[in-house]
Amino acid sequence: MIHAIFDVTGCQHANADPEAIMTAMRHTANQLGCTTRAQVIEPFQPHGATCVLILAESHITVSTWPEHQLAHIDVFTCRADCEPGHAIQPILDLLAGQVTNTQNVLRTPPETAGLGNVRLLEISRGLGQGETSPGASSGLSSRLAQQLNSGPCGRSVALGALVGAVR
Repeated sequence: MIHAIFDVTGCQHANADPEAIMTAMRHTANQLGCTTRAQVIEPFQPHGATCVLILAESHITVSTWPEHQLAHIDVFTCRADCEPGHAIQPILDLLAGQVTNTQNVLRTPPETAGLGNVRLLEISRGLGQGETSPGASSGLSSRLAQQLNSGPCGRSVALGALVGAVR
């Protein structure tokens, strides 16, 4: 899962029309390979807005503070055909600002939420280094390592499928 947060400062167009922001957000979702389900636009007085694009794969939000030339962008998805930092370019182009802070938040994928004695940290640290989780065979660890390296979406699906075999 990808949860990337961007602080955008020096926004020359932080008071952009919320519909234009939403259009840029849809372009971002398309670049990520995500499916749009719904949208919410909440304008604030005297200015600024929060826009939420609800995706089949989670969400994208943009909140603006024109009085501070500031915007915050939040991209949370279980898949991405490109890096979120590249995918948000349509939003950055519209706001005419620059990213000054980026955070990638580690999130637990739904498939791993009830792992019991198999901890995600052990899995991510141990793969490819000869370590296995309790109860896992080295062959399973090797297959899991190959699957985890197949891409962002494949990682969640593969981990969920292979963890079932560990139990």
